[in-house]
Amino acid sequence: MKAFAGSFLLITLSVVTGVLTGAEFSITGKVSFSTPWDTAGTPYAADLIGVSLNAFVTTIFFIPLIGIYGSCLFLIGLKIIIFPLLCIGEK
Repeated sequence: MKAFAGSFLLITLSVVTGVLTGAEFSITGKVSFSTPWDTAGTPYAADLIGVSLNAFVTTIFFIPLIGIYGSCLFLIGLKIIIFPLLCIGEK
């Protein structure tokens, strides 16, 4: 039962992080809209750079220091901080 609870928590944390990231991506497209080509390319390029940095920093620093659950919680907290800032910039 404990293994099931741990798996369920990890899946839930991953889904929450993914949903917040997807929402950020669409809001960023609305905020930075200029032309269709720039709007499609710029957020996508920034997303790729962010994913690369996140993969590096998370595997090298966060997981060894605070573990997988702590890393997920940290990233969710970071997304919760960034999300309202993007919503403010959208207006």
